[in-house]
Amino acid sequence: MSKQKPEWFENENFWLNYAPIMFDEQHWAEAKGIAEQCVKITNAKPDSRILDACCGLGRIAVELALCGLKVTGVDLMKQFLLAAKETALAEGVQLELLQEEAKKGNYVIAGGDFNQIFSTIDKDKIKVKDGLWKPGKIDVKKFGDEWQFFMDTDTPTCRSLDQPYVDADKDNFQYYYIDGYIVSSNITVDNVKTEDFGFIYSDHNPVILSAKLQ
Repeated sequence: MSKQKPEWFENENFWLNYAPIMFDEQHWAEAKGIAEQCVKITNAKPDSRILDACCGLGRIAVELALCGLKVTGVDLMKQFLLAAKETALAEGVQLELLQEEAKKGNYVIAGGDFNQIFSTIDKDKIKVKDGLWKPGKIDVKKFGDEWQFFMDTDTPTCRSLDQPYVDADKDNFQYYYIDGYIVSSNITVDNVKTEDFGFIYSDHNPVILSAKLQ
């Protein structure tokens, strides 16, 4: 059986070469305003916990921490995570990184909208219609055996924004599974279930995790 070709976003050289564009002076200058808007939109209070998936060099994560939030950053690129930590130290804030917290023996649960599916999930579970956004894939093998990955594929966690949902043909609408959890191995996960609220509140349905600390 031939080895599956890696997805483009799994190529570390791509991200290293693209980094000067993603993290140029203009993008760094925009970070403070983006973080402040995130706080305003979510009505986050000081010491609220927030996950920055694909945090990169910590551009947004550090600004969120400066706003008084407790931020956890996650990224496939170890070089980016190290740089994010250095950025946080330079700004005098604490940025929690998944790997570091797990090494301390802490319990780690990172849940959110990853805008990607885990590689343990059948990517053909939901067919993506032509011309619509297609989620990427997170290769869970790159994280090691000390991490667990969970998504509920019985109920879609997200809907497309290409058209209004009200009065739309729900049976032929574009749905996705892109919300889930990354959990450290010292936690036993009993169940992960998506609550089907019919996207009445937003373009995402809440995903509930039940677990026990070992």
